[in-house]
Amino acid sequence: MTAETTVILGPEYDEPLRQALKTVLDERRASVFDRAWGVAGSQEVTHWQVLVDGEMLTIEAETYVGLSLTGPSGFVEDIAHAVARHYTRSTGMR
Repeated sequence: MTAETTVILGPEYDEPLRQALKTVLDERRASVFDRAWGVAGSQEVTHWQVLVDGEMLTIEAETYVGLSLTGPSGFVEDIAHAVARHYTRSTGMR
């Protein structure tokens, strides 16, 4: 069994970051299997289960936590690096 890890990509409200993640998922022809949204007090959470390249990823956007990826360790790191590259290109930030 592959170890799972969670990576926080950045703030959940960062639209260029969300767009970079969407671009990476689109390029890899990801399929959304489940999505949910909820609010509890001041916390808002959006949750997606996505199949990418044969691997299941959990993506969450949670107030005060950020935009996160959870899944097989090496795969999550690969996706996170791809998102960072797209984000850097689109914003000019390093």
